Amino acid sequence: MLRTSRLTNKAGSTTATIRIVDSHDTGPVHVTTAETLEHGVLWEPTLGKGGAAAVALNTGHPFYAKAYLPNKANSPVIQALDYLLWALANAELNNINEATMDSFEEFRVEVSRNLKRLVADLPDMADAADN
Repeated sequence: MLRTSRLTNKAGSTTATIRIVDSHDTGPVHVTTAETLEHGVLWEPTLGKGGAAAVALNTGHPFYAKAYLPNKANSPVIQALDYLLWALANAELNNINEATMDSFEEFRVEVSRNLKRLVADLPDMADAADN
């Protein structure tokens, strides 16, 4: 659920529209998924239970389908990807303000477009299962 929230961080206090998830996850990072995210980005910062930093991953993004899912059984790889994406989302939450909001969004869009191009030639999971 998207909600307008007041965020207070080292950059000050700002109002932002952010995804809020109902999480019962008690681990060091919280990763959730969504069928799509605005502008087709791979990830976006999210707030979990009690306002804890979380990250939402776009299951419709080609990187998710071609790089993340094929490694789902490889726990260290998935944990590393989760940590990396959570760290990016947390850094944004820790530094976002009115002046940087658009820049952070543009960064997510640009990185997501680059990843889409980079995985274009990787096999789809369905194709890999057929081989």
